[in-house]
Amino acid sequence: MRVAKAAAPHLKEGGWGRIINIGGLAARSGGAISGMRNVALTHFTKTLSNELGPQGINVNIIHPGATRTERTGPLNQALAKERNVSVKDVENAASAGIDIRRIIESEEVAFLAAFLASPKSSAITGEAIAAGGGVGSAVFQ
Repeated sequence: MRVAKAAAPHLKEGGWGRIINIGGLAARSGGAISGMRNVALTHFTKTLSNELGPQGINVNIIHPGATRTERTGPLNQALAKERNVSVKDVENAASAGIDIRRIIESEEVAFLAAFLASPKSSAITGEAIAAGGGVGSAVFQ
């Protein structure tokens, strides 16, 4: 939020820009403290979009689902040891509720961010875009 606030005057001056926030799919389900943070960030994103859109600045938020990062391997190994199962079993359990039946790769989130940063995304602003592989049961979120 501080980066967006600091960048906004420069983007306004240039008459074009992109602000892409990264939240998480917890914004779409109740109960988690991270969900409240993600909902607040989503609201901030929409408010900025309303404010900056007329100056040619698009503001969106990406909500990744379970994403493979450098932390995933060690976390899965620890869970496997704790549960006395294989790492593959931990990964299968984590991806069971995902339509594509696998954890999202961080590069897939990066590709979406790169598209949103490009001029080709000019009609997309104020949006919360999931990159979760189809996790969840709502038709429209």
